[in-house]
Amino acid sequence: MQFLYPQFLWALFGLAIPIIIHLFNFRRFKKVYFSQVKFLTAVQKEQKAKNKIKHWLVLLARLLAVASVIIAFAHPFIPQKNKLVNPGKKYISVYIDNSFSMSNTGATGELLQVAKKNADEIAKNFTEGDGFNLVTNDFEGRHQRWVSKAEFLRLVNEVNVSPSFRTLPDIYKRIHENFRQINSSNKAIYFVSDFQKNMIGKGEMATDTSLQTYIIPVSASRQNNIYIDSVWFDNAFWQVGQSNTVSARIVNASADAVDEGTISLNINGKQKALSNFSIGAEASSIVKLSYTITDAGFNKGVLTLDDYPITFDNSFYFSYEVIKTLPVLVINGSSSNPNIIKAFSAEKAYAVTNVSQGNIDFSALPTYKFIILNELDNISSGLAVSLQDFLQKGGNVLFIPAAANPDISTYNGFTQMVRSAGFANVRDEQVSLTPVDVASPFFTGIFEEVPRNIAMPKVNKFYTLTNSSASTSSNLLSLQNGNAFITQTAVGKGILFTAATPFNETWSTFTQHALFLPVLYKMSFYGTSQSKIYNIIGKDNYLQAPTVNTDKENVFRLVKDSFEVIPPQRMMNGSPSLFVENLLNQAGHYSLTASSANQSSAIYSFNFDRQESQMQFLSADELKENTASLQPKVLSAQNNSVANQLKEIEEGAKLWKWFIVAALLFLLAETLLIRFWK
Repeated sequence: MQFLYPQFLWALFGLAIPIIIHLFNFRRFKKVYFSQVKFLTAVQKEQKAKNKIKHWLVLLARLLAVASVIIAFAHPFIPQKNKLVNPGKKYISVYIDNSFSMSNTGATGELLQVAKKNADEIAKNFTEGDGFNLVTNDFEGRHQRWVSKAEFLRLVNEVNVSPSFRTLPDIYKRIHENFRQINSSNKAIYFVSDFQKNMIGKGEMATDTSLQTYIIPVSASRQNNIYIDSVWFDNAFWQVGQSNTVSARIVNASADAVDEGTISLNINGKQKALSNFSIGAEASSIVKLSYTITDAGFNKGVLTLDDYPITFDNSFYFSYEVIKTLPVLVINGSSSNPNIIKAFSAEKAYAVTNVSQGNIDFSALPTYKFIILNELDNISSGLAVSLQDFLQKGGNVLFIPAAANPDISTYNGFTQMVRSAGFANVRDEQVSLTPVDVASPFFTGIFEEVPRNIAMPKVNKFYTLTNSSASTSSNLLSLQNGNAFITQTAVGKGILFTAATPFNETWSTFTQHALFLPVLYKMSFYGTSQSKIYNIIGKDNYLQAPTVNTDKENVFRLVKDSFEVIPPQRMMNGSPSLFVENLLNQAGHYSLTASSANQSSAIYSFNFDRQESQMQFLSADELKENTASLQPKVLSAQNNSVANQLKEIEEGAKLWKWFIVAALLFLLAETLLIRFWK
């Protein structure tokens, strides 16, 4: 037991006064004469013994009553374990979870507002002379400072919902760093959050016995949420007039099934499709929406559904570029290939340039999307380096070997450079191709259905394609004897396709087969460079900008409505790279403009991280288990306000009322002794 005002205890010495008076009887006795005291003597002895006991009991009751009153004035209490007991200035750091899940509603309103109110109550429990520190998911620089109580309350009032997400180890590390500049044992941390399960994260929270830790969970009254998790295209090649399908994965993160949900697709501000969906409790469903592409250039899409009160994940933004004409460069050896010319001339979507091997403009290679090496006699070192750079930046290359005595050593010098399958000897062997593997991502969207007994192309002779230990090639099309007919190799952001035969009728019937055109067209755009149709805020912090003008004067800007930012820029692999970490906090479409261009050179679509969409929260026991190293005290605002609980912790278990009650009982005992003890 401790005392808030121990100076009052000095009054206990005053209890000696009634004891002294009782021990020394200062009353003067009056003599009364009796003629006969024989019988009075016995009565007097008996009465004197009884009175002595009565007087001692009355004295004890009075002393205890006075002592109880004195002790009550001293405000006795039993201190709590988590109390900041040392004298001097106290330092309090408060973490407010301002992630998207805190936009949910509880019994008394929005969870973020409840958390801010709790932070206010924490501050008001301390004095103006104490130091305060605020931490949110934004990890702002201004929140690293220690401020006054008034400044802290102002900062709390400015906290808004943020797309940033942090784990408990990250938060604790940040707070611990803020405390490094404080040399005091009066330090406390308060965590105010809904404590989603994904906050646990990885990493340890080191024990610091000088830090008192308090956890204040706030809970939503309705823990339901429906959200769009991801979006993709069935066919990642976009052409005006083409029908395409968008697939969306919708998740129902609630205990109730959804029977009549609706999702809409908008492209460039116009609704293109609408679909209904049904999802079971704690389940997901894939919804497909088909539409016809009508606009060339950059297309901005958004999928939207209705759900409340968690709304940040109701929309999903994506974008893609519809190239009006895809530029193709065909580099020919001794002569051009009529099959290739005929294939591309039949499609208006392609702009084909044919050049001979000796007339290559290396500076123009980056302007093409697809390069075909058609039966080159050799591959020079300069061409090999340029092709490698072209592949690294996202271009695709089709390598068709020459029929008449090519320089195989230069061929393999290039394939070794890009870790692709190399060329060996020519084999004269008639063999057919194996059936197409329709499960391969390359053939997605090419065939609706492949007949079981379809006649495959036949090969009369072919180059043996061999893989070295460093090769990363895989077979796109294979021969029935196990050899490769066409291989594919990922090189940077591009794909190198290597054929085992020239594209003529002498070597194979591939160019006359129905498979030829769709495979050739798919090679022109297939790859990783066009697969990224959206980015995630906080995760995708690096953007590859298109090569518009790479001089030193060029400045890139990301623009969305009235928002504009100039991200840090660096040249990587000959292309400008933009770094957007901590720069974007709004979901939507961002236009990239360059100082050397008068219009948008690219569109980037950003979405909020869906980690906050999962409605799974830690219980009080789980919180204690996962934060055991901090030895926290979990507070609950269910039956009592946080302010009252903090006051009880700070002031301990108050006992003064009990001492007042004891004083009254002792006075009552004294009265009863005097009145009824005759």
